[in-house]
Amino acid sequence: MARITTGVLPGPAGDLEYVLNEPDAGVAVTRAAVACHPHPQFGGTLNSRTIFQAARSLAGMGLPVLRFNFRGVGRSQGGFDNGKGETQDLRAALDFAAVRWRCPLVLAGFSFGSFVALRYLERQADPRVQRLLAIGAPASTARLPAALAWNGPKLFISGTADVYGGVAQVEAYVAKLPPPKRICWLAGADHFLTNRAAEFDRIIRDNLDFA
Repeated sequence: MARITTGVLPGPAGDLEYVLNEPDAGVAVTRAAVACHPHPQFGGTLNSRTIFQAARSLAGMGLPVLRFNFRGVGRSQGGFDNGKGETQDLRAALDFAAVRWRCPLVLAGFSFGSFVALRYLERQADPRVQRLLAIGAPASTARLPAALAWNGPKLFISGTADVYGGVAQVEAYVAKLPPPKRICWLAGADHFLTNRAAEFDRIIRDNLDFA
């Protein structure tokens, strides 16, 4: 049975609230995950359903998972910074996870969280990050980075009825990124993958380690 703990970690604008899903003591940890939530100005938090479901799938694969609230959300200090400060928050979360587990990291994000993850990897060829899991990448509404400094395996998961990341826009964006990369589509699913939890879980489990 996994353990769930809460706390705060030091961030660039003050403390950042977090939730940890960790395996029981004695279970070997070979990699861990850091998960980024959707847009704070539209109600996104570390408890938003889609990122919660992603964290549950990753934890079910044996990974410890760190979810954290960006600045100004929940008990996290600071205020919304339109992605710039949130990218710095992500660095702080990765630093915290890297010290805690000292193993390769999976960087996951949903919607705005995937934008922040991509923005971080645009600037940082962070060797601690082993894989990227970008869920609901908002390619239709956000200016995603044209190129990344980091070139590890990139898994994109989206619904074909996602109004924030249409099929053509997501495919055009991913086509510009170097391999290894993969897109998995949930036919007919909306941005939040509503009522598709079982399929979403299976896609993560079947495709996370595609390369």
